[in-house]
Amino acid sequence: MSSMIELIEQSWAKGRLPIIQGIVKKDGLYYEIKYEENQMKTANPIPFLFDFTGDDFSEIDSFFKTTINNYTLYCGEGSWGGDGFIYIEDTKTKQLLWCLFDDRINPITKCTISKDKLIAENNNSIQYIFDFQNPEKL
Repeated sequence: MSSMIELIEQSWAKGRLPIIQGIVKKDGLYYEIKYEENQMKTANPIPFLFDFTGDDFSEIDSFFKTTINNYTLYCGEGSWGGDGFIYIEDTKTKQLLWCLFDDRINPITKCTISKDKLIAENNNSIQYIFDFQNPEKL
């Protein structure tokens, strides 16, 4: 497992997440989130290798938690107010499946699953739809 993934898991356990503006998957790949014509898009993946300082983390508040099959899904907001996150981990091992953090998405207040899609809704009732296993496929 990547030391950067371990960093995310350790930060999560302390109630913090790095301000990553993207999606990180358990395979260690990072997908930067971009917006084109008000549509969320992901850039081509790169290895998740960043040099974080204390200022690069946000305290988080989880507003929603649910268990889906073998995974626990959390969503909420970061300490900057406009940030939102989704964090999915293996329920037994606590290992990361994937994590999204974006300071433009607003707090994510609830998530639902429909077939293989995760539907995340923010505090403005805007929905974002992700493939549960491959969230970079928006």
